[in-house]
Amino acid sequence: MIPPTATSWRWLALGAMLTASGPAAGPPPAGMARLAGGTFTMGTDPALIDGRCRRFGTSHRDLFLAEVPSHAVTLPPFLIDRTAIPPPEPVPTSASAAPGRTELTSAAPRV
Repeated sequence: MIPPTATSWRWLALGAMLTASGPAAGPPPAGMARLAGGTFTMGTDPALIDGRCRRFGTSHRDLFLAEVPSHAVTLPPFLIDRTAIPPPEPVPTSASAAPGRTELTSAAPRV
């Protein structure tokens, strides 16, 4: 199993917030999937960090400290897009940009 990224959790949480009252009954709109919601454990128990370091072959405990403490999260039913939207590619915004510096631009819709 591939662990979810912080970004994927943010989008999942955003989907839950946008449909806090639950999605309307009936079939989901085209391109969307209905998820039932439920309760899951988010984060890492501090006692498990050493094991995570061994599992992922790192000695950097700080990589997991942002996940502490573990806690229960309950999401209501929600709709989510079936197509993942990748992060934007770095694109130079102008010829006057500092050498070696790239700025991010995005065509992703603002929420």
